[in-house]
Amino acid sequence: MIEKIISHIEHEIDFKKKNTIRLFHGRGRTFRGLEHINIDYFIPVIVIYLYQKETDDWLNRLGSKLRKIPAIADKLECIVIQKRYLTSHSLTVVYGSLPRQVYVEENELKYQIKLGSTQNIGFFPDMKNTRKWLIENGENKKVLNLFSYTCSLSVAAIKGKADTVVNVDMNSNFLTLGKKNHTINQVDPKKIKYLPHNIFKSWSKIKKLGYYDIIIIDPPFSQSGSFNFKRDYPKVISRIPQISAQTSQIIATLNHPLLDSSYLMDLFQHHCPQCLLIKKIPLPKEFPEKNPKQGLKVLLFNYQT
Repeated sequence: MIEKIISHIEHEIDFKKKNTIRLFHGRGRTFRGLEHINIDYFIPVIVIYLYQKETDDWLNRLGSKLRKIPAIADKLECIVIQKRYLTSHSLTVVYGSLPRQVYVEENELKYQIKLGSTQNIGFFPDMKNTRKWLIENGENKKVLNLFSYTCSLSVAAIKGKADTVVNVDMNSNFLTLGKKNHTINQVDPKKIKYLPHNIFKSWSKIKKLGYYDIIIIDPPFSQSGSFNFKRDYPKVISRIPQISAQTSQIIATLNHPLLDSSYLMDLFQHHCPQCLLIKKIPLPKEFPEKNPKQGLKVLLFNYQT
């Protein structure tokens, strides 16, 4: 099994690109027997995500093989493991030492990530094509970034020459890292606003800062005490006419293995029929999915009054 992972990395991964690299995407279920492992390379750190237990011997052999890949060996400083099958999501260093700061480079932009005790690192590599779309389509646009997390989509929109971006997330710690990401990329702070609020409790302020040419709806499936996907996603969609410019584009995501794109399309048809599906933004090729409905779904809609 280890040989299958190493062979894939050596023959399928283009190390000439400076982008964040998903070295191995077992969770896409295209590698039989390896559905429980993902591997990312945030130069100079490799992160191995385990969704079920493996022996220490197996992990040691995997780490040794990874360190010997020529395209990795000269830059690699650290290998860490995150055991996602455990309640605690802290990282275990199995090789080298973890740098104080680690950055992601993608499309000539940099994002700081957090490798530590939290489950998520502050950056989602599978949203790469969505960030690319914003770079290519953000010019002169006013953008609303709901559930903004650490603001990578905002940074991409500003890179695409957006006029302004309003970032909304109730977790102020995420927005603090988002501010750092804008600073790293030398963004004009006057173009960015941060609202550390529950969107339903600050809707009047969101409306006041509109109307928006691009609206991004990228919620967690469930956020304790604030957002429930099935209960609250329809509420957000139904309010699009209140905050949208006469013509706007809506980016909406769905990340649940038991719900496919048709679920989200039906929500829009029922709660905001003025939104028409333009296309599905594909996942990066580094994220192959045996069953596409089980992976991330990103849909682009056009809204017109």
